[in-house]
Amino acid sequence: NGRNDLAIFYHQQAVDICERLGLTDLVAVQAFHGRGEAHFANAEPAASILSFSRSLGLARGIGDKSYESENLMMIGWACTGVMGLADYPRALSCFDAALTIARAADLQWHLGPTLIGRAHVQLARSQFVGALADLNEALPRLEALRLHRYQIMAHDALGCLFLDLNLPGKAIQHFERGLSVARNAGIQYWGPRLQANLVIAQLRLGCPIDRAALQAALQ
Repeated sequence: NGRNDLAIFYHQQAVDICERLGLTDLVAVQAFHGRGEAHFANAEPAASILSFSRSLGLARGIGDKSYESENLMMIGWACTGVMGLADYPRALSCFDAALTIARAADLQWHLGPTLIGRAHVQLARSQFVGALADLNEALPRLEALRLHRYQIMAHDALGCLFLDLNLPGKAIQHFERGLSVARNAGIQYWGPRLQANLVIAQLRLGCPIDRAALQAALQ
């Protein structure tokens, strides 16, 4: 609900308990990972990477492939330009490592968001073929698993890709589809970004601006 300050506070309490008791089990893995998620949501990528890295080491220590993959994925996201430090070589290395683990262990839930993250890195490097391949793989997986939030992110990334390719008409289709998924799921996640990108695509195409979308993006 946006109370990142409370999320950080409570996850820090969990971490402190694990440190005090010397825990290195799954509880500790989750505590550090949760603190990383809270810092990431609060736009503190450097702090989130420290927590994810600690959780990653603990996950490897107990052989938990799911959390190993997820921590690598989240370090990757924290290193992207769209949500982090714009350290693209490190982001790509983390996403590749996370995907290798997820594919080998058939971690279906992890594949979609990791592929979207890697696509963002490739978009930043103008590697459009690779980005499109990742997003075209991710979206059907996310639809099959009914992961609405990541579907929204995939449509946004596809829209941005087509904007970069100067195909605003195709971009509009994906931005509108992402907004439709959000409305049907009853969630507001990623909404302002989609609304803003829709207006940009409409301007590029020379269409009348959707003023309701513009107003929603500014709120």
